[in-house]
Amino acid sequence: ETLYRRLQQIDPARAAAIAPRNARRVIRALEIHRATGRRPSEFAASAAHPPPAAPLILGLTLERTALYQRIDERVDRMLQEGLLEEVAALLQAGYLPGQGPMSSPGYRELGQHLRGEMTLAAAVARTKTQTHRLVRRQYTWFKLHDERIRWLDAAAPDMVEQAAAAVAEYLQSGG
Repeated sequence: ETLYRRLQQIDPARAAAIAPRNARRVIRALEIHRATGRRPSEFAASAAHPPPAAPLILGLTLERTALYQRIDERVDRMLQEGLLEEVAALLQAGYLPGQGPMSSPGYRELGQHLRGEMTLAAAVARTKTQTHRLVRRQYTWFKLHDERIRWLDAAAPDMVEQAAAAVAEYLQSGG
């Protein structure tokens, strides 16, 4: 409540657009003000103006089985590169699984493992499953909400050439 009142003093317009109990957005608005010296609502106003040209948006898609295999390999690689140690350091710093930086897939589950709530194998399996779900939701959202996206098959042998051709066509058309 104190932070929300502070935001109301700094930027009444932004405060009015945020629910008082949405701590994450209130804090982010205060961070923006502190970092830039500008009211966060100024940035929102400039973002409302459309770009001078329609953007070229390329999206990559992949057959589900192959996509899930890549996700699983990435999770394994992240663990090999120290994700478990990173989560342990965040717990040590006082972060709780499921909150703030610990709300992303992998962080929550590994935090639960480190707190003795599940085995490492279960945490890794759940991380992979949660990441699969997140990717499905993101893909569905983009398919339904942004018709501007030109989808390319990431497994196509000529995917890079397709992307380059799309960029060249976009630039020739004047963007």
